[in-house]
Amino acid sequence: MPHRKRLVSRVVPSYNSLSTMIIETQEEIEARQTLAETQPLLNRVVVEPFRLVDVSTTVDSYYDAFSNDPLHRYIGANPGPGRRPSTYLKAYIALLLVCWNWTKVLLTIDHGVAVLAASFPNRNTFLENVLARMLKIVTFPRRLIMPAEKKKRLAEVETKIKQVTKEAGVEGRLKDWVYLDLLFAARRSQGRGHGSALVKTLTDQLDLSGQTCWTHALALNEGFYNYHGFQTLASITIADDNPEWHEDAFVLHVMAREPKTTTDEKH
Repeated sequence: MPHRKRLVSRVVPSYNSLSTMIIETQEEIEARQTLAETQPLLNRVVVEPFRLVDVSTTVDSYYDAFSNDPLHRYIGANPGPGRRPSTYLKAYIALLLVCWNWTKVLLTIDHGVAVLAASFPNRNTFLENVLARMLKIVTFPRRLIMPAEKKKRLAEVETKIKQVTKEAGVEGRLKDWVYLDLLFAARRSQGRGHGSALVKTLTDQLDLSGQTCWTHALALNEGFYNYHGFQTLASITIADDNPEWHEDAFVLHVMAREPKTTTDEKH
């Protein structure tokens, strides 16, 4: 795979996440009626490679960004609006970021205010395998004490995604695709094109290397991902038959983006 620094660039005109937060609503996207309105924003955004010094800010931004996200609340990854995450949860996310910095492509804006994480296929280097095993060992106690309800919810999401990708005929191809694990921006920076800048930096590289990318996203964010070339492969409803969940059920879209070619861009 190309060296990760090839993914770093000053973003040029374009328009704006496991994965799935509201970066901009469809109405906000449509309000940007011309590229001329978007260009000044993105020209001021600099996408950089993630560094370990960005971990602390990233953890805070993560919890801030996903505080209203139903998926993250459902699986217990975020305590919800107005509630502070435990020290253990914050330490756990920090540990993940440290390991991901070596095993995934991590991009950031403003040193952790906005972050994108992506998994590339066939990156099984010795170091990555060692880190993956270390992570399993360190997180094993967490899995042991995880409440049964949380395990059930995680299994529900994973099972439903696996089922619909199989029905869509892409399950066997996912291992060869790039997976967009995570995309978020702290609430104070939302609406400034940071999500677009991060996604465009990634997808520009994928267009050059001819790689397909997939992710799952809340139905609310479908317009954002459509703008960046993602199409919905399948949809699943989460929490529709869970009496322990006292909020509305919500929909996730499994989405994929084929690489663009020069011919595509001309059209």
